[in-house]
Order: sequence, then C-alpha cells, then structure tokens
Amino acid sequence: MNKILCKTSIVLLILIFAAGCKNPFSTRESEPPIGTSGTWEVPTEPRIVVANLLAAYNERNISNYRRCLSDSFAFSAYEDSVEAEQNGDGSLFYDWDVNVEESVTRRIFQSFPQGSDSSYLSLMIDLSSNEFDEEDDSTAMLIREYTLSFVTNGESTVDTTIAVGEAMFYMSRSSIEGWAIDLWIDRPDPRESGSISWADFKVQFR
Repeated sequence: MNKILCKTSIVLLILIFAAGCKNPFSTRESEPPIGTSGTWEVPTEPRIVVANLLAAYNERNISNYRRCLSDSFAFSAYEDSVEAEQNGDGSLFYDWDVNVEESVTRRIFQSFPQGSDSSYLSLMIDLSSNEFDEEDDSTAMLIREYTLSFVTNGESTVDTTIAVGEAMFYMSRSSIEGWAIDLWIDRPDPRESGSISWADFKVQFR
C-alpha cells in the first residue's frame, strides 16, 4: 500500500512540475513589431515621398519626416532670404541642411503636439500632378501647392495664421532606400499678398 502511495505521489509531482514549465516545442508568442510607427509607404515613386512627408507632418512623426530627406538635403527660400537679409536676419537661412531641418521640425512638433487644447497645426498639400513636374529614372522635380494652418490660444485671444505657397521638391533615387528629397525650394504665393510662407513659419523655430 505504501509503495502504491509513493508511486502516486511521484506521478503527481511530475505532473505539477510539467504544468509549471513551458513546452519547448510549443509555438512561440509573436513579439511586437519593430520599426517606425505612423503612416508610411515605401517611396518607390517621387509622389509617394510627398505623401509620406505630408502624413509625417500631420502625425508629428519626426522619424518618418527624416526618412523623406536625403543625407545631402538642403532647404532654400530665396524671397524670404532676401527679406531676412534686409532686416538683418539673413543668417537664419544660411546653411540649412538636413540637421537644421530635422531640429527645426522637431521644435515645431513639440510646440504643436497632437490633441493639444492650446495649439493646432494642420498641413495640406495638393498631391495631384503638376504640369511642370519633371521625372526620369533617377531624378525628379515635383511642384506642389501647400496650405499650412496654425492656431495658438492665449488667455484671452486666439491667433490663427495661414501660410500658403509652393514647394519645389528635387529628388533622387537610391537603390536601397528609394526616393528622397535632396533640395526643397519654398516660394510664397504671389496671389496672397501679406500672407506668410512655410519658410517664414519654419524660420521662427531655428
């Protein structure tokens, strides 16, 4: 009788131990995906780069925004630069490379966080083709009109500003990363006298 009880106890101990251990042959639980969140499409065409940039801006996604720019990126705004020179602030537009663009945009995103009750930022870009677009196998130039709206709420006032203009995106294609922006030329809309441009807005955060 004692032998039967002993064997029974051993079997129970084995079953308890086995229940507490993971089966080495069981299916492993999937790990969470690794990568950049937000809206992103592989930039196999120049137009996709602009769509990605638009999504990254409205989603305040600095990682995806940076992926739209090449390492040799440069930003230029001739009309605004001339005006800045006349006002003694021309240096704000000097040497605007990819590092400046990223730091400026990061400050903008931090100043206009999504869901904020005190500020609001919205970008619209006409993604349709322009008759002056140029594209070949390895380079492209796309012209797109934009409207950038931003609102700041003070204690007793609400300031709404709209920046309108035209962006010229010069791009090249990498066999690894796809298309990216090498040069961005910002031009204010001459039809909107007194309005500011995207460059005017960005330079405030440099």
